[in-house]
Amino acid sequence: ARSGQNKILVTGQASAPMNLQLKIDAQNLKQLSPELSGRIRGEAQVQGAYNSPVIKTSLIASGLRYQEYKLARKELSLKAEVQLVNGVPIIKNLVSQIGNNRIKISGQVTSPFNLNWDINSKKLQQLVPGLAGRLVSKGQLQGTLGRPIINTSIDGKNLRYKGTKLGSIKA
Repeated sequence: ARSGQNKILVTGQASAPMNLQLKIDAQNLKQLSPELSGRIRGEAQVQGAYNSPVIKTSLIASGLRYQEYKLARKELSLKAEVQLVNGVPIIKNLVSQIGNNRIKISGQVTSPFNLNWDINSKKLQQLVPGLAGRLVSKGQLQGTLGRPIINTSIDGKNLRYKGTKLGSIKA
């Protein structure tokens, strides 16, 4: 499929069990939505039964913007493996890297939750213009929307936003 300078090539088997390979080269996101800009390239696989497919992705994004908001100053890489189990998305492994900042996520993202994270952001300014400092957090979200259980550790140093000192946090 092609839209302007953006294309997705799909090959493989769409009948059960699925075995699809996707090559993504979106060179001009603005052609897909006027509120977006930047580029995304990479590949994905969809394998397994229709009711419980495993989706694996490896993507690189650069120059991402939403409206006037620049999302990152560095290239973003994303590697993920997700499976749908009875319609519920389970993140087996998701790792995102932007410059010196890494986020790992795994678990169930819908209620009842069982979600784990590991964030190591050494240079927050690479994520969001105006934000600075360092943030490290590990944690787990369990329970439901009405009764969430959150266990986390947070360590932030030299936190600033647009020149305003936010200080440090340790919890």
